[in-house]
Amino acid sequence: MKAKALFDRGEKVIQNVAAKVGYADANYFGKCFKKFMGIPPSKYVNNME
Repeated sequence: MKAKALFDRGEKVIQNVAAKVGYADANYFGKCFKKFMGIPPSKYVNNME
C-alpha cells in the first residue's frame, strides 16, 4: 500500500499522504485506510513514534 509506505518513510501529515495517493478528501482516505489496515491513519502514525 503506497500510503503505508509514505508513513513508513516519515510522512506525518495525513492530508499530504491522502493527496499523494489520489484522495482529495482526507476523511474518506482515513476510512479507506482503516478498512484496509484495521487502524486509522492517525493511530498508525502515532504508533510509529
